[in-house]
Amino acid sequence: MAAKLEALLVVGLLQGLRSDEPDPAIANDRIAEAVSRVAAVAEDRGVSIVVEPVNHLQVGFTHTAAEATDLVARIGSPAVGLMLDTIHLNIEEHAMLDVIREHGERLGHFHLADTNGGLYGTGNLDFVAVLGALDAAGYDRYVSVKVYRTPSWEVAARSALAYVREVRAAIAATTA
Repeated sequence: MAAKLEALLVVGLLQGLRSDEPDPAIANDRIAEAVSRVAAVAEDRGVSIVVEPVNHLQVGFTHTAAEATDLVARIGSPAVGLMLDTIHLNIEEHAMLDVIREHGERLGHFHLADTNGGLYGTGNLDFVAVLGALDAAGYDRYVSVKVYRTPSWEVAARSALAYVREVRAAIAATTA
């Protein structure tokens, strides 16, 4: 189905909880083995898979960009890459912008969300700095909009688009 839709597969929450497997070594072996099997099929069908580090409040494993990068390397498939998400970066990483710059060129996808999950600009995320770090790292792919708290999906989409356009204009004005 992903091939038909030209969709990206995200492995984030699918990693499970510590209650699913309390031994992290066993869990990481299982995760790597399962994603490797899916990757073999994905390679044949031209589908990309991205591993998303998810904060410790939501999953039991792979919380940081470094851990996700290690998992991607362990799988060793050209179909598997890294994805970052500002919500999880804000919780798990000490220096979000440094992590984005370090991994940006290798990213297969990026999720952009304000720190409170609300409409862009209602939380504490420095959108100019984040998008600037992606630019500096050479990231040139899509960025997904994530808004959890909103009156409707249409309002979220229109608001996010307008906000990102303003941020992009601010970045362009600074670099011109």
